[in-house]
Amino acid sequence: VELSCFFGVPTQTNDTFPSSVGATELSIAGGARVIGGADSGTYDLSSTTASLSGNPNDGDVTISITIGGTRLSGLAGQPQPEINFGTFDGSGSVSITDTSFGGSLASNDLSGVVANFEGWFFGPQALETGITFSADGVRTDGSRVIVTGTILAR
Repeated sequence: VELSCFFGVPTQTNDTFPSSVGATELSIAGGARVIGGADSGTYDLSSTTASLSGNPNDGDVTISITIGGTRLSGLAGQPQPEINFGTFDGSGSVSITDTSFGGSLASNDLSGVVANFEGWFFGPQALETGITFSADGVRTDGSRVIVTGTILAR
């Protein structure tokens, strides 16, 4: 079982929400596990990137996450190649009544994908965003990839 979380002071529901959200500063943490195949092992998410956009007032948010990382070998001084696990795109609805959002993620890079994201707005005027995401799918070599992580955006 993989879990991820974050916490903070949620944006007050009576606060003024911006007409658009995005992020210029991102912090991404989490891990990936590959089961089977030549790349079998545990990976950090060190080369993962993400983008977030949307209009909370209109009730929409869009996210794109390109997941990549390096195998955690446990051997000091043993450089490991970066692996790209694919890009996951999704959109979801925003609930101003509890300052949250969420939706499904899809990817053309894996088959049988089950993936989703959830998030909340934090701070005055929703200046900060916290997002959890998870994905499970099968690569072309038949190996299974399981990913969980968090994105903190400002």
